[in-house]
Amino acid sequence: MKIRKQARILTVILAGGQSRRMGRDKALMPCGNRSLIQRVAAEARKLGFPAVVSTAPGRIYPLTPSLAHVEDRYPGTGPLGAIVSVMETRKADYYLFWPVDMPLLTAEIWQRLLSEAEKNRISLLWPEIHGRVYPLPGIYSRELLPLLRENLQNGHLALYPLRRHKASKIIDFSSFSSYFANLNTPDDGHICE
Repeated sequence: MKIRKQARILTVILAGGQSRRMGRDKALMPCGNRSLIQRVAAEARKLGFPAVVSTAPGRIYPLTPSLAHVEDRYPGTGPLGAIVSVMETRKADYYLFWPVDMPLLTAEIWQRLLSEAEKNRISLLWPEIHGRVYPLPGIYSRELLPLLRENLQNGHLALYPLRRHKASKIIDFSSFSSYFANLNTPDDGHICE
């Protein structure tokens, strides 16, 4: 499916992880003069699409009052459970899944990803940085929901096998590698400086 100009696109900030390596909720980590979730939410608003925050059950981020929160219906299933939860509760043609721990991504980078998606018939678009494929951030079509549900029900929680889907596209974004920096541990805090 080619992304149409009138397609319904939803930006989804993924903030439902357990943050085990960080030792505390990543979304609330300081990044410059605000938290990670505030920084990502501010950048997401620049895209001009509706946006939501995907959270663990019972977790609400009052720092993002203008964004609806979607609770993960399948806790303990990683990003796949969050993706399916959002697709089941929020209708869109395409979803931009943006991990909260990637605060250097910008609306401009997402626009470049969308531009690549518009050139191709895709159900799934992931960036590749120096030979490493990132399933998140990524653009996912609603057409994937039955397959994602099936994988979830069968306990196949890894996203990487989806790259073999006939309508998936991997795009080399190595020249933009600094935008894909990821905060996983307290030692990664320098990324926000």
